[in-house]
Amino acid sequence: MKKIILRLTRFLLKLILPIFPFASLSIDTKVAEKEIGENYKKKEWKKVRESQNQVIEESLDLSIIIPVYNSEKLLQGCLDSVMRQKTKFRFEVIVVNDGSTDGSLEILKRYANVIRIDKKNEGVAVARNVGLDCAKGKYVAFVDSDDQVAEDYVEKLLFRAYQKNADIVKCNFTEYSIAKNSVVKYERHPDVSIAGELGERIVEFKGFVWGGIFKRDLWKEVRFLPQYWYEDMIVRLIVFRKCRQFEYINEDLYCYQNHTGNISKAISRTENIRCLDHLFLVKELLEMAENLGLEKDVALYKVLLQELGPILWLRTRDLSEENRKYAFVIGCEMMQECKVECHLNWEEKFLEKAFATKKYLLWKGISIDMMLGVKIGNE
Repeated sequence: MKKIILRLTRFLLKLILPIFPFASLSIDTKVAEKEIGENYKKKEWKKVRESQNQVIEESLDLSIIIPVYNSEKLLQGCLDSVMRQKTKFRFEVIVVNDGSTDGSLEILKRYANVIRIDKKNEGVAVARNVGLDCAKGKYVAFVDSDDQVAEDYVEKLLFRAYQKNADIVKCNFTEYSIAKNSVVKYERHPDVSIAGELGERIVEFKGFVWGGIFKRDLWKEVRFLPQYWYEDMIVRLIVFRKCRQFEYINEDLYCYQNHTGNISKAISRTENIRCLDHLFLVKELLEMAENLGLEKDVALYKVLLQELGPILWLRTRDLSEENRKYAFVIGCEMMQECKVECHLNWEEKFLEKAFATKKYLLWKGISIDMMLGVKIGNE
C-alpha cells in the first residue's frame, strides 16, 4: 500500500509540474548571501592543502583509516572485522582517536597491531586528514568506527585495483539496523570498469568515502574541509572527478550500521541552521576544484543538479521558508556558473529550468519527485 501511494504521488507530480505556472523569486543573490552567509565564514582550506605537498611514501598496499569518537558500543566489532582480513596484501590500520571521552580509548589499547593516534576533538574531517598524513599505503580506505567489513574486503578490492591499475574501487554495502537487528537496505550496482573520466556516469555511484579504496595519489593535494557537516561531498565533487580508472565490484563487502548515535542520522533532519553547511561546502569545493585545475564539465554539472536539487531540499526541509528561499537563490547562481550543455533526463530538465528561472516551488516539487523515486527504489 505504501509503495502504491508513493507511485501515485509521483504520477500526480509528473502531471502537475509541467503545466503549473510557477512564479520566479525576485530575491537578489547578494541579498540572500548577506542574510544567511554570516554564519559560514570561509574556511582556510588552502593552508591544509599546501601543508601536504610532500613526497608520497608507498611501503604498503593499503592504509585503512578509522576515525574514532565515543564509539565504545560498536568499536570492537569494527576493529575485529578489519583485523581478521584474509589477504595476501600488506596493509596498516590507522585509528585516530578524536578526543573520545567514553571507553573507546581502553578498547583501542587492546589492539597492539594498529597505529593509534590520540588527539583533541576536532571532528571527523580533521581526524581523516590526520590519518591521510600518516598513511603509507599505495591505496587508502576509510572505515567508520561503527561499521564492519567482510573478511575478504581488502583482498577483493586490492586484487581488482592492481588488476586494472584502478584509481578507485567501490563495492556494494548493506545497511544494518541495530534497533531491528536486521539488514534493512542493500545498495548495489552491477560490476563496471570505466576507463577515462566518469563523465555523466558519475551520478550512478554513491559519494560515500567508505565502501571502497582510493589510490592515495588522488589525495595528494586534497583534504577534507574541517568544521563542516556533509564532508563526504568531496568524494564526488573532487576525488571522483580526478579518477581515470574506476572499478565497481558487485559484492556486499561493507556493512553500514544504522543506530541512534550515528552522526548521519543525527544531522539528517534538523532545524539547526548548520544544515546550510551543505550549500556553503559546495561553494568551497567548487573553489577547490578550480584551484586544482578541474574543468566545469558534465560530471560536475550532473552532480550539482543532485546536490543543489533534491539533496539540498532534503537537508534544509526543517528550516524556515525564508532561509530555504535564500539558499535556493544562492544555488541558482552556482548552477548558472557551472552550466554545460548535456543530455538531461525528465527530472534534470525541470531542475535546470527551476535554477535558470529561480522558480522555487518548481525546485521543491521536482526535488520531492526525485526523492520519492529514491524512496520507491528502496522499498
